[in-house]
This record gives sequence, structure tokens and C-alpha cells, in this order.
Amino acid sequence: MVQSFPRWNQCALVDGFIVYTRDDHFFDGSNRIKIEPITLYDFFKKFGQDTILIAAREYQAPVLLPEEVKKYLQEKGSRLPDLLFLGSYVGIFSHDARIFEKIDDKGAVKIELRKGELIGKDRLTKDIALYSAGVPFGNQASIKVSGVEQSRERGGLNMVVLNGDGAVLASTIFDAKTGSKINLCTRVDSPGNLVKKPPSFSAQPFNLTE
Repeated sequence: MVQSFPRWNQCALVDGFIVYTRDDHFFDGSNRIKIEPITLYDFFKKFGQDTILIAAREYQAPVLLPEEVKKYLQEKGSRLPDLLFLGSYVGIFSHDARIFEKIDDKGAVKIELRKGELIGKDRLTKDIALYSAGVPFGNQASIKVSGVEQSRERGGLNMVVLNGDGAVLASTIFDAKTGSKINLCTRVDSPGNLVKKPPSFSAQPFNLTE
């Protein structure tokens, strides 16, 4: 569990859900995170009608990508299965189709879209920015929604899911450590408001270490 949240400073397990905090801000009790093991293929099928944002970093695609996922992506005209370990890749899939995609083994790539632009059948309600730099070009991955980083910023395929209103539904990463299933993090109930002091949960937050 801890390895699934490398960027979050503290967390607590409450009623079977991870409650987390960043920058000394705590989410209140109405904001909870569900952790769901799921195959990469099922991830694409589960969110096929939503918008999936992908940014790669030091990703061993030819070795790791399951055959059913390769076929699924190739049927949509995606070049992701061709991504080399040192290469850069960003992609946007929406309503079961490849919308935008950039791949390069000679430099970094990015996609920036503004509020109001059309993605598939949906019009963006927020700015989004995807960036990928392969190992020789900075070794970075970023997925920003309205200027806020939503990716895990780790090696592998960083993936974020948006609904038609532009809200973040889920995030995950697929890499050499995930094995046959990825840990899908989804918000349940309504998002809570940020508060400065910890809520009175029975389980006390503890510091995360990697």
C-alpha cells in the first residue's frame, strides 16, 4: 500500500479505505480512496467510455505489455506497443478511441489542450497537459489537470482517468513492479474539502517512507 502512494506524506487506514494528505493538508471524512487490483486490460475496458491520459517514463513496453493489451491498443491505431525503454510517450484515449498520441525516441513529447477543446465526444472543462521525457531526455512524466499534478511521476505508464465533466475518477501506474495486476485508486463518495488539522479518525496518520 505504501508503495502505491510515494508522493503523499501521510496516510491512515479508515474503514478499509486509505485517507491521505499532501503538504500538511488533510481530506475530511467524505473523501475516501478505494484500492482495487485490476489487470491492465480490464482497466482499459472499465474506463473505455471515459478519458484516459497516459504519460510514460523509462517503460519496458516490449517486455511488460500483455498480449491482449497490445492487440487492444493496436486495433485503435496506437503506437504505444512500439515504445522503446528510452523513448517518450503521451497519449489520450476517449470513448474507446485513440484521440491524440505522440511518441519519440529522440526527445521529449507533450500534449497541451485548453478548456473548451473537443476530445472525442466531450468538450474539455479544464486545461490538461501531458509531458514525457525518456531516460536520455530528462526521465520525467507528468499529467496535469488545471495545473495540478495527477500522475504518480514514476517509471512506467502513468495513467489518469477523467469523466465527461473533467473530474479525476482514478489514477494508477503500470510498471515492472505491478505484475499481472495494477493498483487502481478511485475516489468514492463525494470529494471532501481540505482542512488544516487531522480529522478525529480512530486510526492515526503515520509518516510514509519509501
